[in-house]
Amino acid sequence: MFKHFVPAFLIIFFTNSVVAEIPESIKQEADAIAKAGSIAASYAELSKGNVPIDAVLARFSGMETEVHNAAKLWSQDSELRGSPPAFRRFLFFDYLSQRKTIIAAASNPDELLINGDAAVEVVFEDAALAMAAKKMMEDQIDQNKHVKVGNYLLGGYPMIPPKEKAAKCIACHASTEVGVPYPQNAKILGYTFIALPLK
Repeated sequence: MFKHFVPAFLIIFFTNSVVAEIPESIKQEADAIAKAGSIAASYAELSKGNVPIDAVLARFSGMETEVHNAAKLWSQDSELRGSPPAFRRFLFFDYLSQRKTIIAAASNPDELLINGDAAVEVVFEDAALAMAAKKMMEDQIDQNKHVKVGNYLLGGYPMIPPKEKAAKCIACHASTEVGVPYPQNAKILGYTFIALPLK
């Protein structure tokens, strides 16, 4: 199930980096990629069977070519059949991250990971990125944040779904099949991280 799933989790270790140094255009690009991940997660039709490519591209209308190219490949992956929203996002980000200029991922702190390969220490060769990712999750950021780590912009996006969707996610994690329950009254049910090179 996880053959394509090489998630990436990003965050920032607060060094002397200043958010103002990050060009607004790069922040907007990261925001758009994070939004594409949310679109992928909510695309329930793909879990039921093949969807025409034109319909897939229409769902990602107005986004960059890289997003469209990833969406084409992602939408044809047989692993989407019967998949939950979280896996649809994970798999989409994996296809998107095959481009060396983009690292996109959805993750949770170590104690809430379903797949150990998703741990930041496994995903990132860059120790600073891994450390920054862990720091952001430890801080439980509850708002979108852009930071600079080395030569990268890192966007962190907490996942705080509506009550009905949150209940489904919490139930899935607590199920016998998964067995990784969220803490009581949890509101943040994961994080999206987008890393882009600063031009």
